[in-house]
Order: sequence, then structure tokens, then C-alpha cells
Amino acid sequence: MRRSEGASALRGRFEAHLLRSRLIAPGQTVVVAVSGGVDSITLLHLLRFLDPSWRLRLIVAHMDHAMRPGSAADADWVAGVCRAWDLPFERARAEPPPSGQAEARERRYAFLEEVRRRTGADRIATAHHADDQAETVLFRIARGGGIEGLRGIPPRRGPIVRPLLPFRRAEIEAYARSVGLRAREDPTNPPPTPSSATSAIGSATRSCPGWSRSSPAPAPRSRVWPTRRGTPRAS
Repeated sequence: MRRSEGASALRGRFEAHLLRSRLIAPGQTVVVAVSGGVDSITLLHLLRFLDPSWRLRLIVAHMDHAMRPGSAADADWVAGVCRAWDLPFERARAEPPPSGQAEARERRYAFLEEVRRRTGADRIATAHHADDQAETVLFRIARGGGIEGLRGIPPRRGPIVRPLLPFRRAEIEAYARSVGLRAREDPTNPPPTPSSATSAIGSATRSCPGWSRSSPAPAPRSRVWPTRRGTPRAS
């Protein structure tokens, strides 16, 4: 299958998923959370270049957590994408920076909700995908989540929707390559490798009741991670 055919097929599946799931309806206003990474840039591209009959109003929101030097450059880069694709852009910078990932997540979602309320948007779309879902379930079970842990990431919680949940990371990356998308990746927060994931899962497993040293930690799946950085390119 040629690259263009693969991109067209994924676009078709994405649109069919939106119609079937009703996560986003035609004519709605959607705040799209965009970090600049390949997942969120691909989500934005898919929504921006849906069939015009959807009549979506998109608002791009970027939260600069200011947790590393140069993070403002990512916000500037996303702003450039928005200019190229003629999209409104909302940005915020954390002052002072969050003390950790949990606080960063809390403040990010608070910002997204503030943008949604202020603009009258119907939805907030984030770029969680099937690999995120599988890892979330695995970690929750390893930490003793039981049946609750099997629930994973919901496709919708209130106004927050996750349209990419049925799609694998490899599919998302292949789509980005096929349409010429470029992405920013945080050098201080690299995606987990199989060895680092094994270590993290092992630590979580050892904290569970009934664990013994002879109990093996579940092995994570391999992933392919993008390493490209660059300037935005419209398609």
C-alpha cells in the first residue's frame, strides 16, 4: 500500500469512528490539546482536514509547563502550526513550574477547561491512543487496581474526548510520515523504552500484596518512537 493510500485509509477510519462514537458532532467547537508531539499534531491534522461538511470550529490550546529550559520554543512552534493552518491559538505558561507530573497534569486540564468555558467550546480533545490505553491498564493492574484497573482511559469523560483511542502509535506515526507532518519531542521526557518500562512495571508489581521475588513482571510491548524535530509543515 502506498503512503497516500495508507493516510487516506486512516482518515476514513477516523471519520467513521467519530460518526459511530459521537465523541464529536458536526458543527461543534473543539479545544484541541496540542503539545507539539506527533500524537497531538496528528490529531490536529485529522480534525483540521476533515471533510468541510463537519463544520468544526477548532481552538488549539498549549500549556507550557516551564519544567525545562527552552520549553517556550515548543509553544512558539505550535503557534506557527496554527498560523499555517489558520487556527486560533491559546497558550499558557505555568508560574511557578509544577513540582511534578501529577501537578502538571492537573494544571494542564484546568487550563483546557478554562479555555473551553471562556470560548463556549463543546469538547476538549486529547491525543491518547491505544498504546496509552494498554499501558494504563497494565500499570493499574500492576499497582493492584483489580477490576477498576481494567477500565483504563475512558473515550469520554464529561467534555473531554479522546478520538485516537482505537488507533495504535505505529499507525499514527505512519500517518504523520505519509502526509509530511513534523513534530516536537521533549528531550527531557523521552518515551519509555522496553527496559525502562520493565523497570517501572516491576517496581509497581513489587508494591502489590502477595508479590514475591519469583513473580515475573509482565513484559511491555516494543514501540517505535519518532526522533524528528522541525518546523511546521502544512498539508
